[in-house]
Amino acid sequence: MADAAAAGTALGPHTNKKRVDTGQKLSALKYTGETPPVKESEVSGTLVCRCFCPSCGTANSLAPPGDPAALPPCRSCGKTLPFQSPGAVAPGGAVTICPFCGDDKLYLVKDFDQRIGCLIVAVGAALVPWTYGLSLAVCALIDWLAYRLLPLVTVCYICATKYRGAPLNPDHKPFDLLTAQTWEARTLNWRKLHDQSAD
Repeated sequence: MADAAAAGTALGPHTNKKRVDTGQKLSALKYTGETPPVKESEVSGTLVCRCFCPSCGTANSLAPPGDPAALPPCRSCGKTLPFQSPGAVAPGGAVTICPFCGDDKLYLVKDFDQRIGCLIVAVGAALVPWTYGLSLAVCALIDWLAYRLLPLVTVCYICATKYRGAPLNPDHKPFDLLTAQTWEARTLNWRKLHDQSAD
């Protein structure tokens, strides 16, 4: 009995330690729905926005203007980009109002081109007959790495303008479909208004 108790005592701490470590690893993999903490490396210090011209739909990447009298033109059609709130973002500050449409309906998303993601999934699915499903596992690994490594950016629900290089606003949450549907009418009205004003 003494030997068994001694053996149990010797094995006990190691066994418990392994269980705790395993539990910690599993809990780290659970999705909590919270926005991941911002790393300093994710903030470049230079704010750049990617907005879409309401006249021709071309994407323009530029620094938001600070002067209402000096609005930049679209790189494709040459018409003035209708920034509604130029100078809304203070230097080094977080985005609280979209300078392009002037709205405050913003969310956070990983800075990843969805078209590339769809292409990766399509390639993985096409290779299934030759890889016996391993290609799908590789695609899942790539998706996981992209989620972990790529930084978060701020996006506007109304005009879809994307903001990179600014500190993230803690009040902003990940994309929510219900919220997007709630503001869909405002999105359509904004596009219609500026399509007409651009003519």
